[in-house]
Amino acid sequence: MKTALFIILPYSSHYNACNGLRQYLEQEGYRTLVTVTPNLQVYAQGLGYETLPLRYVKESYIKSLKVWLAVLLSSWLNPLFVKKRYRSFLEEVHAIEDIVKQQRPHCIYIESHLGYYYVFLKRFGISVELVQTKLSVRQYDGIPPMTCDTVFKDSLLYRCWANLLWWRYQAAKRTKGLFTKVAYLGKDDAYFLERIARQNKLDPKKLFNYANISYLGMNEVSTQILCPNVLEYSWKKLLPRERHIWYNIGENKRSTWPFWEELKAIKQNYRIVFCSLGTLETIDFQAAIVFLRKVIEVHKNLPDVFLIISAGTLGQKLKASNSTLRVYEWVPQKELLPHCDLMITHGGLNSIKECVLAEVPMLVYPLNLKIDQPGNAARVVYHGLGLKGNLRNETPQVLKAKIENLLNNSAYRTKISQIKAYFISDAVTNK
Repeated sequence: MKTALFIILPYSSHYNACNGLRQYLEQEGYRTLVTVTPNLQVYAQGLGYETLPLRYVKESYIKSLKVWLAVLLSSWLNPLFVKKRYRSFLEEVHAIEDIVKQQRPHCIYIESHLGYYYVFLKRFGISVELVQTKLSVRQYDGIPPMTCDTVFKDSLLYRCWANLLWWRYQAAKRTKGLFTKVAYLGKDDAYFLERIARQNKLDPKKLFNYANISYLGMNEVSTQILCPNVLEYSWKKLLPRERHIWYNIGENKRSTWPFWEELKAIKQNYRIVFCSLGTLETIDFQAAIVFLRKVIEVHKNLPDVFLIISAGTLGQKLKASNSTLRVYEWVPQKELLPHCDLMITHGGLNSIKECVLAEVPMLVYPLNLKIDQPGNAARVVYHGLGLKGNLRNETPQVLKAKIENLLNNSAYRTKISQIKAYFISDAVTNK
């Protein structure tokens, strides 16, 4: 039996995004393995992955002037500081190399966030491909960074604006990188990575794209973008090595969520609005709490709406005394959405794809403004799939008006139905 190895950024939503590809490969006769951290082993196994614990390469982040000064002093005064960091880096590199030696996979799929693992594994001569869980991460002509929530158009003015936004983003990123390099006296993470690349006869200047959004890009590696291209701006032109692909593999499992017993009766009397801000793993918790409380307050003035909130551990801080309100730590979102009339979402790409399949309009409030959520929100509006807002500044009155608009305007569902048809026609499905 052939073996496929997945190296995925250890967050639950990223395992979800790659799960369709895993299912497809298993249908093709592959044994699929995935790297995990201990806290996500059970979760990944629940999705169907066979797990392999991995000590991931740790990236260095300097988040304050105090930390910057401490790193600079350590680099300057402690001759063992750099050696210790490099030794730890090599141990983390050897950890993935040992897995490859032991498992001998026929192909390796590296999530783009961890694309630099290609540098460590290229020498094994195994087929390596990147899988991208975001729509856009690099600069394309006329396409703004994903941190921009403005809805763009295909015009010269907007192309110039996109170039300006990219220049500003890259200037800020280069400045931050320079400060990091100074703190480590030139021997930062990039130095270690470039050193390994040269040892493996790779040219860092040709291979690495430091201008990417969020993480280091790879210029010479085939990439699957795990989403139908219909969700992108229509004028985006992919690079030759990139392709959009989406694996719509059906699942027969149904959760044992206790709410199913109530749902049928509720659906007869209310319109159901589902609110979730994602897996809530790396976000501004205070902003999330304030917004969820605002949603609950607005719901009091929507008598024909039944509100379901998936809030993770934040649910303990929300008062849920309304008979038409349920707050859960976890919700089987993919199963629930077909019963919903609207989803209020943070704009994660997984949620957007699931809403399209369930034909549910979206009200998008990006929570993490440093990644792809603002850009996803812009694309939802561009394609007529819903509306967007400012999570931190939206007034209750505007929030209520947007909810009512989406619930009462059938044009959104019509447009979503059209986009869904493209999803289905482009999908890689069951045999």
